[in-house]
Amino acid sequence: EGGLRRLAAGASKTDEEKAREVQAEKETKFKKSYLNRPELGKWFKDNLPTINDGFEKINEKHEKGGFKATTFAGLGIENPPSEMDGVTEEKLMLETISGWYESIYSDMKKIRVPDQKAYLEEIEKSQFVTV
Repeated sequence: EGGLRRLAAGASKTDEEKAREVQAEKETKFKKSYLNRPELGKWFKDNLPTINDGFEKINEKHEKGGFKATTFAGLGIENPPSEMDGVTEEKLMLETISGWYESIYSDMKKIRVPDQKAYLEEIEKSQFVTV
């Protein structure tokens, strides 16, 4: 009986470790993507209030979640980024902006705009720190 409890406790610890590893991988992937696109990153950070409002409205319409915005106008953004990197607006929205938003909101649990901005600023500062 005690062995079963230890086995169960060991399994849950392994699950926790796996969850932490997955979380760390998601965070690393987000940080790399964000830091590799500084112009777009600045635009994203500057437009967080509008981006949050836009996704909130979209997600209310699509209760099942997972819905991604395909246009800046669809998010209520009047000043799209100048850095498009030669991709279509839809591709940039689906692959980068929606992904970044999902990462900081869902994966990193930064729900409020001030927390999101602080998190992004911390990432920006950390790139200059050498280990």
